[in-house]
Amino acid sequence: MEPDSEAYLTAGVYWALIVVWAFIIYFYAREYRRVRRIRPALTVLLIVLFVDAGRTLFESIYFGMWCTAATPLLPQSLHELLELPQYVMIPKALNLIAALVVVLIIIGRWLPAMDKTLARQRRTQRMYTELRKAHQELQRSEEVREELMHMIVHDMRTPLTSILGGLETMARGEVGPDEQRDLLANACEDSEALLRMVNRLLDISRMEDGEMQLSLSEFSIIELVAEVTDGVHGLAATKNVRLEVEPPAEELNVTADRLAIRRVLDNLLGNAIKFVQEGGRVSITIAGDDEGGARISVADDGPGIPSELHERIFDKFFRTDMDETTTVPSTGLGLAYCKLAIAAHGGEIGVTSEPGHGAEFQFTIPTRPRQDSPS
Repeated sequence: MEPDSEAYLTAGVYWALIVVWAFIIYFYAREYRRVRRIRPALTVLLIVLFVDAGRTLFESIYFGMWCTAATPLLPQSLHELLELPQYVMIPKALNLIAALVVVLIIIGRWLPAMDKTLARQRRTQRMYTELRKAHQELQRSEEVREELMHMIVHDMRTPLTSILGGLETMARGEVGPDEQRDLLANACEDSEALLRMVNRLLDISRMEDGEMQLSLSEFSIIELVAEVTDGVHGLAATKNVRLEVEPPAEELNVTADRLAIRRVLDNLLGNAIKFVQEGGRVSITIAGDDEGGARISVADDGPGIPSELHERIFDKFFRTDMDETTTVPSTGLGLAYCKLAIAAHGGEIGVTSEPGHGAEFQFTIPTRPRQDSPS
């Protein structure tokens, strides 16, 4: 190949590179405008590529002109000029400047942008994990809800069957006056149990919707505890359970919904007696606080409650495995009612317990209930 032909070929290759790199720079600029608002890290990468492409384009133009000057297309003096060391250093110096610019861009923009992108990905992953967990919890709650609704229907059907059977027996005249009185007493007891269950469901629903109004009055918490203790004395006697009350040194009056607080105490004492072993002990401690409110605790020496269930036992319809081992049926509504009723007063309720060391439920009645209603 003739020397001129080699110069033409080399110059043609360089000018082809110039066209290609010009197109690449145009492509980078267009993509930068398109993605700069949605992918910050990618736009920084495009800037780095743009700087590198500009450096390569300038270098290609320099050597393209140098090679073209070796042909008759440009003056030979330009070829000799571009060969001088001080001019040859121009593309090399631009290479160094471009490299420094790229390093500064990486340190100043790329790394922070990548940190933000990674942080956003971690947040997305965390949200996805939480969403999946919430979905699983929702599925589990729906399964438990359906199972417990069947259980509640079954619990309601049992006393209804007893009531209906007793009434049918009396209607047929198959029993004498004494047996009729027993059947009527059983029917009344079963009816009251059904009414309590229905009322509890309605009260919980109203409390959750924030529609239940408290009927506030001032009363002695010591007298109320004594009434509740007398009411469960028969249940405790069937298991030979000792009931112990530790009252405060002075009279303690509170302003609250007396019926709601009584039902809270009924639930807590009933649960304690239900789970404690025969011959066990249940204690009720009453204490005042510095602001004029009251703190009541119900403790037993029963099997205790695992720490992972301390929050869940206050959920509606929640039942532990221990509920299956007792002869007293449980709907999983008692502690849910206690939590909502105490919260409606502006107080708090919680449990302290370890497996094998009994359980102690504590709740507070503040001086001024959160929800005011006429008494």
